[in-house]
Amino acid sequence: MSWILGVVGALTLAGAQAETPCTPMMLESEALTSWKDNGFPVENETQADSAIRGLVSCLASTDPEIRDGIGYTGLAAVLRDGKTTEEARHEVMAALFALTKAPDPEGVAVPFAVLGLSEIARTDRIESWMTDQERDRLVNFATDYLENVDDYRGFTDGEGWRHGIAHGADLLLQLTLNNEVRPEQLQAIADAILIKAAPREHAYIHGETGRLVRPLLFIAQRGALTEDDWANWYGALVLPGPMVNWGYAFKSEEGLAQLHNTRLFALETLARTGGENTPPALMPLHKGAKMMLEILP
Repeated sequence: MSWILGVVGALTLAGAQAETPCTPMMLESEALTSWKDNGFPVENETQADSAIRGLVSCLASTDPEIRDGIGYTGLAAVLRDGKTTEEARHEVMAALFALTKAPDPEGVAVPFAVLGLSEIARTDRIESWMTDQERDRLVNFATDYLENVDDYRGFTDGEGWRHGIAHGADLLLQLTLNNEVRPEQLQAIADAILIKAAPREHAYIHGETGRLVRPLLFIAQRGALTEDDWANWYGALVLPGPMVNWGYAFKSEEGLAQLHNTRLFALETLARTGGENTPPALMPLHKGAKMMLEILP
């Protein structure tokens, strides 16, 4: 716990002072670059645990080469290597949760903490190690995050990725793939995706829509929603919202953004559910998308 408080405290101070250094396993400069270039190898549990603990602070860097190229890429590589201990994963998960609540003036730490949590979630769906309470907390956090994220920035020249919507969808994807996540939780995940599927505030151009569709495919394959549920889900998505009808979409930027996002979601669904060879489990999604395109102008 003291380690977690120390990391978060340093990151909090970094909001007003110098940025917290990224020095996993005490590596700096050329040694850190070499570690990255070699694929982030770790020899044993001790090194693996030290690495993932040290990489947390890298996720808050304003330098995209550190935040993404070392922080996230390194965390994913080490976790997927399979040498980390359960104790260290518990600690890193707690640190990532804390990072989502720490000051983030540049808007980069929170979405990358969420992406880090997706990798933590992946380890649990590969081999269950979380308690039911921890997994429930992760599901609740993930749905709440996606429903409420209001920073739609994806990629910005010179600043790199933020991609909060896509990263939230990636976390939900790992949860939908986990057989320990219950049907009612899968319903909550689908509801969260519906809220962000076609916003009026922003037109998706950085691949967010495809990332949002992916969890739905696995929810459908797990049979968590009925055919009527899916019909209602896609029926709700194609409603024009605050507009009298879709014709009003052409009278405002917000309307055009909503129309763009709604149509794109339908097209992404069709592309990912297949044509004549659509699996039976995905047919309700395929039908829902086709219905949407028949309604949209």
